Amino acid sequence: MGAHVAILLARYLLVMVRVFMLRYRDTDWAIRMECVHALGNWFQKNPSHFLDSTYLRYIGWVFSDENMHVRLEAVRALEDAYEQEDYISSLQSFTSRFKSRIIQMATSDVDVSVRVSVIQVLRSIDRHGLLEDDQRGKLCLLIFDEDPRIRKGVSGFVKGVWEDDVSERVAGKKLSGGEKRQAEMKSLASLLVKWGKALDKLTIREDNSEDEESPSKRMGGIASVMDPEKKGRTALAVEALWDEISPISDWEALLDLLLLDHSAAVEEEEGEAPSSSSSPNGRTIVDAAWRLSEAEEAITLELFTGSIRKAVGEAAAAKKVWYSLAPDIGIILIRLHPQGEDQVVSDITRALIKGLPRLFLKHQGDESRIADVLLLPSFMNLETYLDMRMIAVSSPRIRTSFPYLMTSTTGLRTPLGRRHKAASHTLLSDSPSARCGCDPEIRERDLLVEYK
Repeated sequence: MGAHVAILLARYLLVMVRVFMLRYRDTDWAIRMECVHALGNWFQKNPSHFLDSTYLRYIGWVFSDENMHVRLEAVRALEDAYEQEDYISSLQSFTSRFKSRIIQMATSDVDVSVRVSVIQVLRSIDRHGLLEDDQRGKLCLLIFDEDPRIRKGVSGFVKGVWEDDVSERVAGKKLSGGEKRQAEMKSLASLLVKWGKALDKLTIREDNSEDEESPSKRMGGIASVMDPEKKGRTALAVEALWDEISPISDWEALLDLLLLDHSAAVEEEEGEAPSSSSSPNGRTIVDAAWRLSEAEEAITLELFTGSIRKAVGEAAAAKKVWYSLAPDIGIILIRLHPQGEDQVVSDITRALIKGLPRLFLKHQGDESRIADVLLLPSFMNLETYLDMRMIAVSSPRIRTSFPYLMTSTTGLRTPLGRRHKAASHTLLSDSPSARCGCDPEIRERDLLVEYK
């Protein structure tokens, strides 16, 4: 048996020397691709011999091939190689040598399919602990990439980084389910803030660059002010991570976290289980495990807005009517969750009726945050708001400012479009200026004066 193996290896070596080493640089890209494909097969059939730097280096050299099909085949061969769990130690030398090039391909390759495949290879490399923290952070910046396929492809990698951060954050602490969820949200916000700052620095360094294909210029950074259809950097991340990180879809828990007073500091005693309590002045103290900084609170507000937008969009997609034509039985009509969107919007409206005034008062002094707050009424059902009539029992200041907030936001959600104007007038008429019978333009100006 050993003699047969030796003969086979000798023949492999003969093919390697007389065919592969000459043809993997052939002028025809198809021949180069076939050579790389054959080497990948050898990795799987005889990993004990071929998963060695002597053969792996050819894969690394092919990473610079001008043809995307050849590069893609090399990435696939490498992906299969990292699936050989028993031979990871044989790959460490190759990984150390070509790791920077692999990351560069993930961030800068001109072909999206190559970038997505390389990201999967980097997930395998990271799973074996072969990536440094700064390299992981650089890869996580792709969650802001302008191409949705890249954002979706890197979402699993981001999830792994987030899970590691949550584990470190809650280590040694006894937390309830709600407290753990808040700590998870704090971790996500903290990571997004860190990655956002890193991307901003990268953008500044490349601001004067003429290279329009630089990584930072392919990543989202569009500010959303008053148009609910425009999506900013965080909203794009929400869409990519929606199915990967569960706290993102929990908009109710995000709202509860936002309504906490994060300015109250707490000194956590060692060995004591963290919990929210009241300070001597009556303010509720937020534990450090989920207390948000100013930047983290701003990101969490963006996460909340993006979560609501995504939840409404998912419900609307499920409500669509799909038709299927079958020759034998005719047309089949399928309706999925016909009341799904109405129920989701109703739940969001009821939650925002209570929470929106508090968010408005809390963030009224911050221009960027109040812009996100002003987006929220566009996801509400105006008729539900009018039926609840919560504005009648609100404080005088809310009664003055909240109608203006509602009427100044575009795209209010009403089941019947023809009632939009009348409903807006009803909201405005609840203000003290409106009851004086003033001109509408004067009433709006007075509302601004009263709010200030």
